[in-house]
Amino acid sequence: MPGIESLLSSSASGLLGNLSDITDKTDVGNDASFSDVFSDIYNLAESTDLEDKSSVLSLLTGDVNDISSVMIDSEKAELALSLTLEIRNKMLDAYNEIMNMQV
Repeated sequence: MPGIESLLSSSASGLLGNLSDITDKTDVGNDASFSDVFSDIYNLAESTDLEDKSSVLSLLTGDVNDISSVMIDSEKAELALSLTLEIRNKMLDAYNEIMNMQV
């Protein structure tokens, strides 16, 4: 059975790898629009949520005996959702600031 350190490092590197794929699209040389980046972040949050639900279901049905991997999947889903909400909040703040500008 793998240790908690190896589970944490592999899970964190997987989530960070997904985030780095998204941030690579935001480089100046690429033609990714804001909506593409935001939809990628939303898809990341949705996929981690589905992984979390799948691992919880596996734990409840007895297919998985390792509760630490289920908890890690749950934390990854929570972090992805928090990231999505923060980006949405920043986007709305920027929109409101632009709308309040005097022309």
